[in-house]
Amino acid sequence: EVFGAGKKQVSTFPVVGGITMVMGVMITLLFLTGLSSSEQGIVGVMAAIMILFGFLMWFFGKKSEIRSASQYMATSGEEANTGSTEKG
Repeated sequence: EVFGAGKKQVSTFPVVGGITMVMGVMITLLFLTGLSSSEQGIVGVMAAIMILFGFLMWFFGKKSEIRSASQYMATSGEEANTGSTEKG
């Protein structure tokens, strides 16, 4: 995760997840070739796994993305202020 010009956080998880889903869809094109039944099962499972993991990476990457650097600073500032308020 990086800040583009210090203004907006860009997460790499949605990008990698999207590419992984595209690769999973491209693997399904192998069904158009002459595969045996055991090979079809293996290819189907492999494509499903890639699409599933790609979707999960995309979904959770978008969900955890902080929209701006100021929001990040506000969030980290709140955590620092609430950390040690107990009296002993």
